[in-house]
Amino acid sequence: MNRKIVWFLASLILVSVLVYGLSVSANTNKLQANLEEHAQAAFDELYRSNSDDKLFSLKEIKNIDASESWIALLEASDGTVMYAHYELDWLKRFQVHAIGTVPGFTYLDIPTNEGTYGVLVGTNDSLRIAQVNLKTLGAAQLEFSFPIAREPYLIEYAKLPDNIHSSAPAVFTFYDNENQVIEE
Repeated sequence: MNRKIVWFLASLILVSVLVYGLSVSANTNKLQANLEEHAQAAFDELYRSNSDDKLFSLKEIKNIDASESWIALLEASDGTVMYAHYELDWLKRFQVHAIGTVPGFTYLDIPTNEGTYGVLVGTNDSLRIAQVNLKTLGAAQLEFSFPIAREPYLIEYAKLPDNIHSSAPAVFTFYDNENQVIEE
């Protein structure tokens, strides 16, 4: 009799784990499918009241490693490019943590639940830029190199060492496909 109870409980636990796993997988797929819509809605809700009803279009969004932080690039109807730093709350809703304009290229320190990241956001309108090297000028002086895909909008990141929480600002050097410095 005891063996039947043990097998029943083990089967019940196994089925519960499988159902929970399928539920988490379905929620993750649903989140990814609605990601752009949620990010756009969160940005619009926070920013539109101060923007004279500018319309924004989401150009690029990227998850920072396996963290709960996301960076998005949005373009206003007047051509202004902005970034937004989102975090997922415990209900898996986007919360906007920071918003700023992107004058060409911008380097930011973004704290996440996985540590601090140096994030490069920008626009490559001419598609001439093939690589960006940056050197931070903050409390920690670090150097990063990011190869750039031939895309007009750019979000790249690198994890900072655990003991460094701030490295911005940064200076940039841009290279073309022939590895020649681009003078901007």
